[in-house]
Amino acid sequence: MTRVYFCWTNREPEFQHFLPGARLLVSPSLLTRAWNVQAWNVMPQCVMVDSGTFTQTKRKGVLDVRTCLQAQLRILEGWPTDRSAFLIHFDTPLPPSLPFDEYQARVKLNLEFAAAYITQFPRLANLVPVAVIHALDGETLAASYLELRDMGYRHFALGSLVALLYRSRNRLRSLLEICRELGLEDLHVLGIASPSVLKGLLGPWIGSFDSSAPVRQAICGTIFYSRPFERFVLRPTGRQALGNRSFGNREPLHTPRPCACPVCADDPIGLLCSDESEARQRRKIHNAFHLLEEVASWTI
Repeated sequence: MTRVYFCWTNREPEFQHFLPGARLLVSPSLLTRAWNVQAWNVMPQCVMVDSGTFTQTKRKGVLDVRTCLQAQLRILEGWPTDRSAFLIHFDTPLPPSLPFDEYQARVKLNLEFAAAYITQFPRLANLVPVAVIHALDGETLAASYLELRDMGYRHFALGSLVALLYRSRNRLRSLLEICRELGLEDLHVLGIASPSVLKGLLGPWIGSFDSSAPVRQAICGTIFYSRPFERFVLRPTGRQALGNRSFGNREPLHTPRPCACPVCADDPIGLLCSDESEARQRRKIHNAFHLLEEVASWTI
């Protein structure tokens, strides 16, 4: 079954407390330098730590391979030795509009980063280095994958996809199909948060993806329901009801539907808490539950 990693910062609820087995993705760029996993009351089943470079404006000291790995290992201080943690190598995304020579130079640079990263990576059984394949064409993707595999990587993620999601989904489908042809298995897809989009691209070679959608949508007042997957604005405010681009494709819902999520099961109207800060946290948990339910319903 496809696995979901919830993008997490210390402003979010501990999803793993409410949803046993939840997996989290954390980033050095979105956590304080003093934070590590020992701050959690409950450890998640699995954690992925990205490089922190996608959020370019919040590097927080992550400037190169060495500082990236230092930040990741600092975050993982206290992580149980019997649970896996996946660490993404220091990398830099590819804007789709780069001239060809600059594009190839950026690809080469990412490969150099990956080579330096795995050389410095600690030899601990529960810490797993993940190579990110950054490529916008099939030939470059295949060549990058083979080179990364020769470096010793056995777990792979596909990056630089966000722009393709909005500009060229056919190109995105083509890249995923090439991953299948290369024999890639258990691939992690970075940056596609929408389950409805990913479902249409799904193949047996895709093992996992990460999503910030439960959090981002909850902050804006949107709630999910699964089987079928639907989104609603709960008791929309006047601004939301105007149909701006944040809410225009969502139907209003004035009363939550019955559901078995940890929030609604304990309190059917818990999503309508008068404290907006608390209501946001409850919506995040509710949305995370329904994202898991929706992904569990997918068949290949």
